[in-house]
Amino acid sequence: MKKPFWLLFSADVLVVLGEAIGLFCIEVLLFQKTGSTGLMGSLVFCFVLPETVIRLLGTGFIDRFNRIKLMSTLNIIRGVVIGGLCISLFMGTFHIWLFFIAAMILGSCAALFLPTGMALIPNLVEKDQLVRGYSLLESFSSSARVSGPLVASFFIAWSGAESGMWIFAGSVFLGSILIRFIKNPSQESLEKPTNNSTISFSQIKKDIGEGFSFFRQIPALTVVMLLAAITTMGMAMWFMLLVPYGQKVLHINYTQISLLSSLFFVGIICAAIITGWIGNVHSRSKFMMGSLISTGIFTCLISFTTNYYLALSLFFLLGMTMPFFNTHSQSIFAQLIPDSHLGRVMSVRLLLGQGSIPLGSLTGGWISEWFGTPSIFFTAGALSILAGIIGLLIPWLNQIDGNLDELASEIKEKFAPMPVREKESA
Repeated sequence: MKKPFWLLFSADVLVVLGEAIGLFCIEVLLFQKTGSTGLMGSLVFCFVLPETVIRLLGTGFIDRFNRIKLMSTLNIIRGVVIGGLCISLFMGTFHIWLFFIAAMILGSCAALFLPTGMALIPNLVEKDQLVRGYSLLESFSSSARVSGPLVASFFIAWSGAESGMWIFAGSVFLGSILIRFIKNPSQESLEKPTNNSTISFSQIKKDIGEGFSFFRQIPALTVVMLLAAITTMGMAMWFMLLVPYGQKVLHINYTQISLLSSLFFVGIICAAIITGWIGNVHSRSKFMMGSLISTGIFTCLISFTTNYYLALSLFFLLGMTMPFFNTHSQSIFAQLIPDSHLGRVMSVRLLLGQGSIPLGSLTGGWISEWFGTPSIFFTAGALSILAGIIGLLIPWLNQIDGNLDELASEIKEKFAPMPVREKESA
C-alpha cells in the first residue's frame, strides 16, 4: 500500500471516529429533549432521503470532477453544518428542527462522499490488493466506530453531549486537509476532459443510464444488491434506536449502551480481518447469501433477550456476520467496473443497496413507538433471513463466482467511451 492510500485511510478513520462520537451524542440529545423513538426514526429519514435522491442525480459529478477536491469540499460543508449546530447549542438558540435541517444537508454530502471514496480506492492500490485494501479500511473504520460511542459516553458524563458534536466538526475539517494531500497515481484515463465538466439535465439522464447499464450486463449483481437492500432496510429500523432499546428494554446507562454498539463493531473488525486473510473465494454468491442469513438469525435472537450480557454477545456475533457480504461485494465491483465509470456505477450500487434505508428508518421508529423496540429487531431479522434464502434459490447468481478477469474484459469493451477527466491531484 502506497502513501495516497494511507492518506485516504487516515482521513476516513479520523472522520469515522468523529462521526461516531457526534452521532451518538446527537442520539442522546434528541432522546433527552423529546423522548420519542418516532422522532429519532424521522431524523434518520431526513438524512437518508436526500442521500438517496442526490446519489442518483449526482452520479456524473463523481466521474467528471476531481474526486479528491470533491471529497475535501464535502467534508468542509459537513464541518460547517455541525459547527453551526454546536454554536446554536452553546448560545442557547437551538431548536429541534435544526437537527432535521442539518440531517438533510449531511445526507446530501454523504450521497456523494461515500461513492467518491469507493471509486478512488482502485486508483490507489494494485488490483491484487483490492480485497486487502477494502478489508483494511473497513476493519480500522470499524475500530473507530467501536471507540466512538465509548469516548462519547465519557464526554457526555464529563461535559455533556454537546461536546461530542464539536469533536465531529473538528474531525471532518482535519479529514478534509488530509484528503487534499492525496496525489492520485496513474489511471486508465488522465487526459483533459473535452466537455469542460459541463453538467446538464440531459447529461445527468445519460449518466444515470450509463450507471444502470452496468447492472444490465450482470443481472446477478442487480439481484444481489436488491437482496442486500432488504437487509439494509432491516438494519435501518433499529440502528438509531439503541439508546431507547438500552434504557427501556435492558435498563442500562449510556456507557453500557455504548458498549453494545462497540461490541457490534468489534465483531465487524474481527470478521473483516478474517475476510482479508481469506482473500478471494470461488463461491462468492453462497458466501454472501450465508452472511445475510446469519445476520438475520442473530438480529432475531436480540429481540428475545432482556439480559444485558447476552445482548452484548449477540451484538458481537451480529457484527461478525456483515463484512463477509460487504467486502466481497465491494471488491467484485472494483474488479469489473472501468475506471471512467466507477463513480456512477458505485452510486447506482449504493442506490440499489441502500435505497430502502428511508423506508426502514421511518417505519422502524414508529413501529418501535407503537409495538415496542424488540419488535423491530425481529422484523429486521426475518427480512434478512428471507433475503438470504431467496438468493440461495437463484442458481444464476453463480455469474459472480470464480475468476472475473474475462467478464471484466467483456464489460470494458461494451461500455461506450466517455470524455475523460483531468488528472486528479491535490
